[in-house]
Amino acid sequence: MNSMENPALSESELASLVLKSFDKLERMRHEDVAKRCGVIYLRSSESLEGRYIVNVLNKTYTVEFGQRAVLDLMTGRPAGGKLSYVMLTYLLSDGGPSGTESWHPMQSLLKTPTLSSYFQKSVTRPITKLFGFNSQSFEKCSIALGGVREKKMGGVSFSFTFLPKVRLVFQLWVGDPEDLAQPEASISYNTPAPRFLPTIPLIYACEIIVGFLEKESRSLAGKKRS
Repeated sequence: MNSMENPALSESELASLVLKSFDKLERMRHEDVAKRCGVIYLRSSESLEGRYIVNVLNKTYTVEFGQRAVLDLMTGRPAGGKLSYVMLTYLLSDGGPSGTESWHPMQSLLKTPTLSSYFQKSVTRPITKLFGFNSQSFEKCSIALGGVREKKMGGVSFSFTFLPKVRLVFQLWVGDPEDLAQPEASISYNTPAPRFLPTIPLIYACEIIVGFLEKESRSLAGKKRS
C-alpha cells in the first residue's frame, strides 16, 4: 500500500511530501492560486521568493518559500507536518466550479478499512472521549475555534471554516451514563471540500480540528483549576 492510500504516515514521509509540494507550488501562477483558494500572496520586494497568508480556523499561517516552511504568523512556530501538507495540498488544488453547497458525510469517502479505521482512531473516538458526556465543554471549545452552531442539524453541531473554501461540521450526540447510552460523533464536509482536498488531506483536516479542540479543552480545564 503506498503512502497516498495509507494516512498513517511518519514525520519523515510527511516532510518529504511537504518539500515536494513546495517544488510544485513554486512553479504555479501565485496570483491565480490566491484568487482560487481565497488566500493572500505577497511577493517579496527583495527577491522572487514570496509568501502566502492563509487562515486556518481562528489562526493565520504563512507559507514561506524562502524557508520552505509553513509557520504560525503570530508565534513563528512551524505548523507541523500534517497541517503543512494539508495547506500546501489546498494551494495546489484545481478548485473546480462552484455550485449549490450542502453537507456530505465523511463516511462516504472512507472507501477502505484502512481509511475507516484511521478516521475512527484519530477523529471520532477522540471526540467522544473528550466531549461525549459534556456538551457544554464541546460548545465552549468549538466557539473558541470560531465554530458556528448549526441548529438545524442533529445533536450538538458546529461548523468550522477550516480553510477559506473547506468547511467541516462536527456533530456530537451526548451519551447518558444512567441510560447506558454511548456518545456518538459524525463529521461532514461542504460540497467544494473534495475539490480542494483529496480524501487523506481531508481526514487530516478533521484530525487537526480534533487536536485544536483538545488543546482548548485542556486550556478550559486549567482555567477551572486556577
